Amino acid sequence: MWRILPVPDAASLYVNSVTAVAADDVWVSGYTVEDKPMMLHYDGDVWSRMPFPYDAVNGELIDLEAHGPGDIWTAGRKLNGEEDTGRSGHALGR
Repeated sequence: MWRILPVPDAASLYVNSVTAVAADDVWVSGYTVEDKPMMLHYDGDVWSRMPFPYDAVNGELIDLEAHGPGDIWTAGRKLNGEEDTGRSGHALGR
């Protein structure tokens, strides 16, 4: 059954990808209005921002895939400076 769930800071997020392993294991990736990558996780009760390694000025998470609990992969792009047009192909796994 579908239901509406409030997402923290929803007005400041742009979502690129959503994937669910189970009803209590849902993942969202994208970027913020500040052009910073973001990842959220829903545990069946609340949404939480998930930390991940990131070493650039700006960027976004473009795609997300989950194969099971603890087996989450995302790919995106990062910009190392204001003149950088972006580098893609960076994958993160958990």
